[in-house]
Amino acid sequence: MGKKREKSKVLKSFTVLALTSSFILGSLGQVSNVSKAASPSKAEDILANLTSEQRAALEQLSTNEESGLQISSDFNLNSSNQTSVIVEFVNKPAKIAQIEASVEGKTLTKTEASKLVDQDHETFSEEVGQVLKNDNSKKVDYKINRSYKHAFNGVSMTLPANQIQNLLKSKAVNAVWSNEKFSIDPPKDSVKSEELKADEFNVANYSPYDQLDRLHAEGYTGKGIKIGILDTGMDYNHPDLKDAYKGGYDFVDNDNDPMETTYADWKNSGQPEVIESSAYYTEHGTHVAGIIGGRGIADSEYSSVGAAPEADLYAYRVLGPYGGGTSEGIIAGIDKAVQDGMDVINMSLGATINDPLYATSIAVNNAVLSGVTTVVAAGNSGDKMDTLGSPGSAALALTVGASSVAIDIYQYTGEHNGKNYKLRQLTKNYKDDLATLKEKSIQL
Repeated sequence: MGKKREKSKVLKSFTVLALTSSFILGSLGQVSNVSKAASPSKAEDILANLTSEQRAALEQLSTNEESGLQISSDFNLNSSNQTSVIVEFVNKPAKIAQIEASVEGKTLTKTEASKLVDQDHETFSEEVGQVLKNDNSKKVDYKINRSYKHAFNGVSMTLPANQIQNLLKSKAVNAVWSNEKFSIDPPKDSVKSEELKADEFNVANYSPYDQLDRLHAEGYTGKGIKIGILDTGMDYNHPDLKDAYKGGYDFVDNDNDPMETTYADWKNSGQPEVIESSAYYTEHGTHVAGIIGGRGIADSEYSSVGAAPEADLYAYRVLGPYGGGTSEGIIAGIDKAVQDGMDVINMSLGATINDPLYATSIAVNNAVLSGVTTVVAAGNSGDKMDTLGSPGSAALALTVGASSVAIDIYQYTGEHNGKNYKLRQLTKNYKDDLATLKEKSIQL
């Protein structure tokens, strides 16, 4: 049996969206100009900035790596049901292999490192049909779904659950992981603790985006930065995003059009409109993209300037209808973003798998070591034990916590037909300034 790992499969939505165009490579690199990303193209450039403590941390990461079966206890490894898994190969992606070799005082060229990765894929392709055998020595039905080489070296595949352990017989295989489900599911207000409510009261009306205009005025606008957004896609026709959008990929439909799941898609699907509070059609990725790089030019009172309004945005659609996806798509998105030369990856997603060495966390660590700042949401589950999910739990990610804040609700007194009334604000237009009505009497 594989290693049992307790986890919940429900992913929380992320109300505070993780973004940075100024933190490049976390503690492993330096930035001289916020609007110009220092994205090292060579492993040597990264290594030149490593302190002895950082080298020790990298060595510890390698020492703590898991191998063998890393399969959820929910899996019945005696079943013949087709099951999806992530297979990690023995060798590391080329840049990572170079860095680790250097830490060990060895020399490994990019060509040599890339050849080792290719050899893993060739070896597995040759051996997988031989190691997967049933009791009658009949051919086992399996399928390789995706291949990874840049942020993760391995494949995703489907095969009978009772054949998963046989994968370890291949010389190319280091570990086998469960292919976990991801979805967007905002927490209910009813689960808020008294401590959280008190925190909200103390930070009433706080805006995390205050004074961004001052940075923009100083020229820190994200110009020249390539930001890959792994999410539900992007409505690249939106006036505030159409000039920012530069490309991407759809890992749900497997094409070059990372458009959101639309209302028309739902009408044509024949599926329920809402399942467990999640609509079939999506907009989360567009929302994230607006916060990151919205141009603020739409003719609408809701139009806003993003944190990096001159950045180039790339959409990697890894979450589909109902905001759902899987580990294999997330890893594919990270892998592609690294291959495409992103300076920053943003992932306002994750799962309540509290494992810093889960497959998605490994991909995030490798992306950072490859020179890509990777920013991940921590989730909405609070600050207690085991509430930080993967890949936010990755050692090298810039993980950003969510916040929920109180706002002022205005009350009014009034009189009608000799009776006194107290009225409370129900809603307001986006740009209304109700404070201007204070102490004023108005005839209605």
